[in-house]
Amino acid sequence: SSELSTIKSQLAGACFDEQEDVIEQFVRNAFAEHGFAAAEVENVTLKASDALAVPKPVTLKADVTEGPLYRIGEIKFVGNHAFSAAKLRAAFPIKRGAVYRRSKIASGLAAIRKLYAPRGYNDLIFVPDVEFSSVGTTALTISISEGPQYRMGELKVYAKKEITDQLASQWHLREGAVFDLNYPQTFIEASHSLPSEFNRQDILLVRNCPEASIAVLLIVDQTDPGLQTRPKDNPCEKPSSSE
Repeated sequence: SSELSTIKSQLAGACFDEQEDVIEQFVRNAFAEHGFAAAEVENVTLKASDALAVPKPVTLKADVTEGPLYRIGEIKFVGNHAFSAAKLRAAFPIKRGAVYRRSKIASGLAAIRKLYAPRGYNDLIFVPDVEFSSVGTTALTISISEGPQYRMGELKVYAKKEITDQLASQWHLREGAVFDLNYPQTFIEASHSLPSEFNRQDILLVRNCPEASIAVLLIVDQTDPGLQTRPKDNPCEKPSSSE
């Protein structure tokens, strides 16, 4: 009853298209987030309390067969080279036996991305595959495509000369060094020469896939004529992902 109460509170107030298949999936996802990944939803009905209101408030009724409560079983990693499977598993914050929740899987993938970010893997791709057993456990296999390990390329600063010299001296990631994907934000927080309105969107990262390098553009002055000849992004070709 406590789980049903939580699910109902999550559904109440949500907006969705008034289509049976959409609503069925909406309800199914709510149950799946509580470990009932095989839940079946049938006989969905809506009763409007005010047909003229926008959005229109409705009472939702549905017959749900929960199915088994799934828990996390085996977690495997394939395709990884930069880190061992043991290292990746230690960073994946889900314990064996925990209730299976898609949101927890997503948070685990985010934790793995944080592990790779300082090592320059800008084109990292995850493809998670989940198998559900008849005994209520899941086997999760995460296929990883690391892509190239990028290094620092050219640094270009678009600003007045005195500011350009200051910022160039404060940028500590030297050409040829492994590109820490967290460093641009660290630079913004540490620099005292940047204008107050400068933010992460003013730092452009331009990939050169054949050379596995990233050029950095610090755009302080949008009117700088040099912006007209800035380098173009040359990314790697990446396979489709279900991340």
